[in-house]
Amino acid sequence: MKQREAVVQVLEKHWWYAKLSTLRDELVWNPIFVTKAKEPFANIRGIVQTKPKEIYIIRPWLYWLVKEKERLEQLWLTQITDKNKDSPEVQQANHSYYQWLLVEIWNLKHFFTYVPHQDQNKICFSDKWMHLKDIISEKSLEGPITLFKRTDTIDVIRLNEDNTPSNVFEVEHSTDIINSLNKFWELKNLKTWCYIVADETRHKEFDKKVSQTVYKDICPRFLSYENLENYYDKITEYYSLKKLTWF
Repeated sequence: MKQREAVVQVLEKHWWYAKLSTLRDELVWNPIFVTKAKEPFANIRGIVQTKPKEIYIIRPWLYWLVKEKERLEQLWLTQITDKNKDSPEVQQANHSYYQWLLVEIWNLKHFFTYVPHQDQNKICFSDKWMHLKDIISEKSLEGPITLFKRTDTIDVIRLNEDNTPSNVFEVEHSTDIINSLNKFWELKNLKTWCYIVADETRHKEFDKKVSQTVYKDICPRFLSYENLENYYDKITEYYSLKKLTWF
């Protein structure tokens, strides 16, 4: 069996689609990768990201089989193209995707997270049919953050043990960044790390708006989509390696 065939087998096992982290977890034990690859993680990533004819990328770090493309698109969402990338459906799916990445990262670190009630039934880009509420702890679903009026609408909140916000993230694709900064401003008296998550093309706009005096006490930070995806890649690779080495 070739390495590419082994990747396809894992995708078939997981109903024709899987995350890169799942491929790592299962294939790193495969003798083909253990004995023939000096860097098995790099080889696995290389196989899926070079777009072999059997596999296509539905989102970064999420891969589907071409032969089931029509079936999956009917169930879920379409692949992003130059024609549909600005459509409301794709923008909404992207928003959910970055929420999912953030929640997954904090799950790996064993922290509680919260997403707004109106977002909890959004599709989760996992290895099986799930919603965002399915991957956050029950403790996080007990209720919204009630300390401040607008914080319960923030896209993702990492919670302290007392249910107060520790890290907060607003995903901004096309809406006004000021709306998110105003939410962050309500947290100015807490030691909360605030992040705007957006495409790198909005970085200059972010810098201009946060320079306003009213926001100097909250020190918001900009996190690009690309950097978030790269961080997710590295942290999932770390935890896959941890499973392999047992220490």
